[in-house]
Amino acid sequence: MKFVTESSELLEHLMRMSGAEIPQSVNDLIEGVVRVKAWDLEMEFYSENRYLPKPIQTINLERKILHTNKLLESWKEKCHFNRSQEKDYSLNYEDIKNEEEGTDSIISLCLACLDKEEYEQYLKFEISNEDLRKAKNWYRHKFGRKFEITLPKFDLMTKYLAYMEFYDSLIQDFEDLNSSAEIKSPTEKYRFQTKFSESQIETMYQNFLEGGFIDSLTDKNEFLWSFGVAKSGFESSHIVWKKSKSLAVYFVDKLYSNNFLVNEKRFWAVGGKLFRIKKMAQIKQNYTNTNKSNKPKGYESIDKIIDLL
Repeated sequence: MKFVTESSELLEHLMRMSGAEIPQSVNDLIEGVVRVKAWDLEMEFYSENRYLPKPIQTINLERKILHTNKLLESWKEKCHFNRSQEKDYSLNYEDIKNEEEGTDSIISLCLACLDKEEYEQYLKFEISNEDLRKAKNWYRHKFGRKFEITLPKFDLMTKYLAYMEFYDSLIQDFEDLNSSAEIKSPTEKYRFQTKFSESQIETMYQNFLEGGFIDSLTDKNEFLWSFGVAKSGFESSHIVWKKSKSLAVYFVDKLYSNNFLVNEKRFWAVGGKLFRIKKMAQIKQNYTNTNKSNKPKGYESIDKIIDLL
């Protein structure tokens, strides 16, 4: 849905529904900042608990989950934020198709806290690719002069969204702790360990780039790190996927089903963090139930890229 700035009634309606859009470059900036803040929260909790006995880890996890949930509910009430990270997928094909064709905007969960003038600042905000790189690098590496972001309530909204990501991670940690001996490092949650060689992953990166599957600004070393190649300077990763969610899900599922992953039982969780796509297993179920081929539209392009490796 495109936004009409001249219509104040439409503005108020969309803000209430938290369904408005902002420029993709601004959304990309926000996603990058949220990712770093969420990772910092995860690493702080991991560092405090990694050497503790499992029963103590479990108790601390339960307490942190309850505390974080209480914090999010408090912000939600005070700032009119939304806790629903993604629409609930049904088996209605038209709903699924429309969801895929739309532009995801995590910031839409927070738009209700902005007034009309503040929201229009987000619509009008422009950031060049070079400034986008600088801002992300500062937040990632914490060095140099602070990159000034003048958008209203930017820190408040990114903090809230980061705590939402952190809450999801705590829930995953709790599930993992019930089936394993220890809490996983946050670094392990953002990358796959694959059986591909570095040259094969480079080929995959190039083919994804040329085919328009990933953002043109995707760093090659970050991509390599995301699929198991040892590269310094990376602790978390986010690949901006430009095609339909179903194709990203199909790609992750194909890595797992074809045994390209190394001991990765949490492939949906890792894929979800890497591509920022929630409910991957549910998306697979949707296209399996709605398509005769049991595969998403355009799956042949993913098959071709993997077959070329």
